[in-house]
Amino acid sequence: VFNGSSNSASDLRNTTKLPAALVPEYQKMLGSNPNARLSPAQFLESAYFAENSYVQSCLFLDSITIKEDHEKEAFFRELPGVIDAMPKAAALYKFLPQLVTAIDFGSGNARVVPSAMKVAATMGSDEFQAVVAPSLVKWYSLS
Repeated sequence: VFNGSSNSASDLRNTTKLPAALVPEYQKMLGSNPNARLSPAQFLESAYFAENSYVQSCLFLDSITIKEDHEKEAFFRELPGVIDAMPKAAALYKFLPQLVTAIDFGSGNARVVPSAMKVAATMGSDEFQAVVAPSLVKWYSLS
């Protein structure tokens, strides 16, 4: 993900593009002793993923339908700041569709709109009209 495609096993040792906090765990996955290697599950339990706001936001959105209203309220209040730090492609193709769905089906509330609009501001006009505008019109007509 960070380094692009690998052409040889030695490419796996290149950690220059990995976040520094992931390097120790990543290197444990590449150890020559199979019994001492981290499993993928253990790697995903590292502090980097547990404390990363982008990862936590993805997990929250994936389970938004079972969250309590106060949890959704807190999440959507903090989301605009998280969006600033996430990759543009993730914001457009992971978060925006889920935010639009939250607007369409009521999993969110009025706090969803600022986050959706923040992401939508990076889109072209035609894409905005096709993806976001119909949901906003529907939501405002119901208000």
